[in-house]
Parts: sequence; C-alpha cells; structure tokens
Amino acid sequence: MHDQDSSKLQHLKPVLFVFLLVIVLGGLMFGVPYYQNSQQQLRASDAVFLNPLPCDLSSGDCVALRGDISMRLSITPQPLVSLQPLTARLTLEGIVADEVLLELEGVDMYMGLNQTRLDPIPSSRHWQGETELAVCTTGTMRWRARVTFLANEQIYSSHFEFDAQ
Repeated sequence: MHDQDSSKLQHLKPVLFVFLLVIVLGGLMFGVPYYQNSQQQLRASDAVFLNPLPCDLSSGDCVALRGDISMRLSITPQPLVSLQPLTARLTLEGIVADEVLLELEGVDMYMGLNQTRLDPIPSSRHWQGETELAVCTTGTMRWRARVTFLANEQIYSSHFEFDAQ
C-alpha cells in the first residue's frame, strides 16, 4: 500500500510542476505591466510635466517647455541603434536641477529597466550620461526617452518617442 501512495505522488510531481510554472509565468505576464503602469502613474501624479515639441530624437535634439523652463535632450551618435554605446546630454534653461534621470523604455514591448543617472557638467546647465538601447529582434522598435529631474524639491518630467533598430 505504501508503494501505491508513493507511485501516485510520483505521477503528481509533473502536474504540480506545470501548475506552479503557469502561476509564476502568469504572475510575470500580469505583474510586470501592472508594476510599470503604477510607476508611470506615480511619476505622472507627482511631477510637473514639460510639454514636448514635435521631434525625432533619432535624428536630432528634442525640446520640452513649461512656462520659463525648457529642456533640450540629445542622444548621440545618430541614428540611434540597439547595443551601441550612446551619450545622452540634457540642457536645462530657467531652472537648476539637483539630479537628473533618463529612462529608455519600449513603447509597445517591455524591454527591462533601463535607467541612467545623468551627471552635471561643472559650470554649465548641461547634464550627461552613457547608456544603450536593448536589442529587439523585431527590427525597428518604438522607444520612449523619459527625463525626470528634481529641482527645489519638485519633480519635473517629460518624454520623447523615437524609432530605433
């Protein structure tokens, strides 16, 4: 009788494994987008949003404005290509930032966490950092460059969308 119980447990192990795998994968499929969306809502609710002007970050600078405050973002070398070292440079006018963060995220596909803290360039209004785009097997992909900075205990934010291979 003990051998029958042991045999039944052996048959249940693959079923339990598949069940647990489905639970974990389902949690990842629904949990990651939920987390990403909640982080975007948190940033949006706390931040003063600078309005981006029409641009193509893959071929030139992008500008966002709000009142007397402006930001200009450039990422080089252009055109922007995945898995290539990129230099991001931000220029701020009308405000002095304490810290600056650049996030590169896939618009239609989660590509992992890609955050780069930009460093101030001494005696200037410029911030700079190194980053790269994750590889995407689908060819050309839509990306969003989100800039968030802290100034006078207030969070400011804007974003620019672009295509890259």
